[in-house]
Amino acid sequence: MNSQAARNRSALGKALLALALTALTAGAAAQQPTGPVEVSADEATFEQSAGTGVYRGNAELIQGKRRLNADVIRLFTENNELMRVEATG
Repeated sequence: MNSQAARNRSALGKALLALALTALTAGAAAQQPTGPVEVSADEATFEQSAGTGVYRGNAELIQGKRRLNADVIRLFTENNELMRVEATG
């Protein structure tokens, strides 16, 4: 495969991922999950003062019936409440 085709395929993959995440976000807004969040990974760091947690390597987040697997999951909290989750890979 030539480099232009690889770039086009990468761009298409990113566009599809963005579309899927947009649809997921829209659906999530309509159905906010409830219950405890469980996160596991090969390595984890948490900075209480910043309210951030980073989970790397086979990271998995579970809340109810929802499951998210990624290379890296970042959690952002405020007043000990989960505000946002970012996942890559």
